[in-house]
Amino acid sequence: MVEMPLDQVWVDVTGPEGRCLAVLPDDRFFPKGRRGPWPEGARIRTYFLTPTGQRRTLARWDWTASELAREREGSPEPSIRIMPDYGGAYAWDQYGGCAELVDLLGEGPEVAVLDAALTAWQDEWEESAGPFEDDPPPPGGWDAWAERGLELSRRALALMGPEGVVINRCPPSRLRCGKRDLVLFWEESSAET
Repeated sequence: MVEMPLDQVWVDVTGPEGRCLAVLPDDRFFPKGRRGPWPEGARIRTYFLTPTGQRRTLARWDWTASELAREREGSPEPSIRIMPDYGGAYAWDQYGGCAELVDLLGEGPEVAVLDAALTAWQDEWEESAGPFEDDPPPPGGWDAWAERGLELSRRALALMGPEGVVINRCPPSRLRCGKRDLVLFWEESSAET
């Protein structure tokens, strides 16, 4: 298992005829896409580079006229993002949509146990991460809380298998736990995903 900072995400766009239309940083993709350059049926892939230079996919889909409505049926689910948020949310699918863990990993006793642990972790966030600097931290402090979240992300990756990718998002800097966003994946996977 490899854990590394998720510093740069790239996007490549392949036209319906298979020709590469663009390779650009993720933060430039949607501004460019909103101006209408991508043809219907273009294939979109977001990815990061491993230390060995391998491309690992975070999301992929076909561009459609309803792209801004985020309709992407039938696409694979190569990555999960785990981070706390208000309202009980802790997991997001490859498109940034809030999701239930069972929908991302399937059913089973291991998924149910992990879901319960992530729910408890999320509950600690909601109880302690108020809008003010002087809100008390969870038991053990923010560093210990963030480390538990990373361990739960590792467990999610173990359930996903060798092609899985988990993004562990750090809490806001105002909590002062010193953690960074990490991407977790299996180095053994040699197939381009």
